[in-house]
Amino acid sequence: MVLLVDNADENALKEKVEGEYVTFKIYVFLLKVGQASVRNVYRGCGLSSPSLALHHLKKLEGLKLVREDKNRVYHVIARKFGTSAFSIGLERGWCLEASST
Repeated sequence: MVLLVDNADENALKEKVEGEYVTFKIYVFLLKVGQASVRNVYRGCGLSSPSLALHHLKKLEGLKLVREDKNRVYHVIARKFGTSAFSIGLERGWCLEASST
């Protein structure tokens, strides 16, 4: 389930997320799949370790771009903050394949 939030502070999100390649890459992945575990993010984004995936998921959680449920699954919260960044990310193929495990 993707939650839409219209009252995002566009400039703050753009500054904090666009400058973080891996964080943004994970957010794009979660937009595609909707929800994922740490291991799904680790595998789906080709990261070096699950702890790196967790670190970036916690950054996204702090920005209120994802939320963790009681089963440790992260759910994306879709927000508007600059479509050009998403276009660039999609053109580069950032995490577009969802992991099946």
